[in-house]
Amino acid sequence: MRIINENAVSNIKTTTLTRKEFDKLVKQIADQTYCYRSLELTTDFLYHSLHADNDKLIKLLSNALKQNPYIKKISLVNQNITNEGAIALAEVETLEEINLGCNYLRPSGISAIIQNNVKILSVECNNHIFNGHTDTDILEMIKLLNQNQTLTELNLCGTKIANHYLTEIIAGNTTIKILDLSQNHSSVEGLRPIEHNKSLQYLDLSRCELIDEAAEIISKNSILVTLIIDESRITNKGGGFLSTHPTLKVLSIIDSEMTAEGLCCFLSSNLEKITPDNVKKKLITELEMCEFFREFDKRHSEDVVITHDNIVIEEVMEMGGEITLPGAE
Repeated sequence: MRIINENAVSNIKTTTLTRKEFDKLVKQIADQTYCYRSLELTTDFLYHSLHADNDKLIKLLSNALKQNPYIKKISLVNQNITNEGAIALAEVETLEEINLGCNYLRPSGISAIIQNNVKILSVECNNHIFNGHTDTDILEMIKLLNQNQTLTELNLCGTKIANHYLTEIIAGNTTIKILDLSQNHSSVEGLRPIEHNKSLQYLDLSRCELIDEAAEIISKNSILVTLIIDESRITNKGGGFLSTHPTLKVLSIIDSEMTAEGLCCFLSSNLEKITPDNVKKKLITELEMCEFFREFDKRHSEDVVITHDNIVIEEVMEMGGEITLPGAE
């Protein structure tokens, strides 16, 4: 009988894992003596080796993972992995969370992964996914993404996604609840389908050069819980739009173009947490920030009566999660 550590995360340090130790780890995974749910591989020898060699090593690792149904999460960030390695990982049907950030993936590699049972996928800073490929390849990937029924969290941060592709992803999404689009230039047209999206609960649009018209579109969405729009061009006008959002509970709007006067619109909003720090831009003074938070906390403490039926667990709400109360059907 194998004893599996349900919660522990094993972090393989870049300074300690040699090729010999990697081979030993693969063997432990294959014979199920590696007793962790998660594997984070950040080895220097992978990063500095040739791409082809890396993919061969990922194939060895993938073959071992096929024999170990206990490992559910794997992180292989910045390891010079190409499509070949991604396709090998896609064959591991028991993986639920895959992080392949900062590698060299192409649309077909992503397509292979999203046809599996993966629930959480991060491909941030893979600059080749939406660039240098035919529309046919990219649209086929988006089609498979929108047909997927298991994926609930997707990280496309810094992937240089074109707005017409972004439109297709948002419009066709029915299962993704957490979406990271930060560090992508997002136009108003690219974001327009958010208005009608019925799935997204957590959306990160930081460093996307958002303007007030984008804020107006987002304000018409009826399901978002958490919105991150740091380093935007949103002014007091856009803040006014966002303050009317019916379900938004958490808003981060650091380094926008809002002033202290614009913050007043959030005092009567449904928000439970807001981060509007514009002190660095000298649009809001520290004193004005303190006064705003004092009034915000005062109004919300008066309006909210904490009972068993409306308890808010901050960590869950910030990730757009759903809360099931004890005894709920």
